[in-house]
Amino acid sequence: MKKSKWLLLAVLGITLFGAGCQNKSQDTSKSGTSSEKSSKRRSSEKKTSSSEDKSAQSSESSTSSSSSKATADQSSSKASDSSQAPVTTSRLSQLNQQLSRLLVGEKLPQRVPVSAGKVLNISQTGNSRNYTVAYFASAQSVALNDASLAQQTAFATVQKKTYASASAAQQTINYQPTQAGLPTVDLGTGITATQEGAAGSSYTNWIEGRWSLAVRASNINGEDGVPLAKKAVQWLHTAMLPVPDVHGAVNLYVSSASTSRMNTVTWSKGSAVYLISASDPMVALQLATSLK
Repeated sequence: MKKSKWLLLAVLGITLFGAGCQNKSQDTSKSGTSSEKSSKRRSSEKKTSSSEDKSAQSSESSTSSSSSKATADQSSSKASDSSQAPVTTSRLSQLNQQLSRLLVGEKLPQRVPVSAGKVLNISQTGNSRNYTVAYFASAQSVALNDASLAQQTAFATVQKKTYASASAAQQTINYQPTQAGLPTVDLGTGITATQEGAAGSSYTNWIEGRWSLAVRASNINGEDGVPLAKKAVQWLHTAMLPVPDVHGAVNLYVSSASTSRMNTVTWSKGSAVYLISASDPMVALQLATSLK
């Protein structure tokens, strides 16, 4: 009787233990399934998020590319417009083109400074053998050789005169060689000048190549010719005067109040003599060194 009782209890315990293990296994299985589903859901969400990020990046890249292309197109359009803009020719160039047809083969100044607020005008007389070209600073522009220019005073002229022979032409050049024994002054860039005085004036003289150069100053007015001489030397250090056959002469004045166009640059080529005159000494040099 006791054995049957213990046997029944043992069978009942085994049965209960098996049921517990089965329930635990089912719970574990359910938990694993839930974990897998959660993992899959997170993975799916991650892929969706990554796909959305890539899509956004692609959209931004496309927008940026379109913006860059639009900017490039605008720049290209502006560059194209700029390249098609008309090129304006200077007043001097326009007048020189007309003069070159009247004075065939002659060199003309490419630099003619005009005071602020004024316009350059030009008149011309003569032909390629003998001519005068006059330069005016006017209130308004007029045509070449306009009749109104006869009532104005030119601030500079370029002249050519042809003589019977080269020797006759050369005799008109006021070339002045420097004299020994006179006081000297350094003008810079390796140029040394001599100084002398006569009849209320002082002269600063020097030689550059085939040219003699002189600056005259008034002692009565307390003028000093050295600053102008140094300025001329500095200009000629980078700009070249024409090459004369034999000699050329430059005569400059510190003051031009008494006589208009007294500053001169003169040289000969064959039987022709060229003379540039200007009321301003540096203007005379600028015209002479820009002939082309």
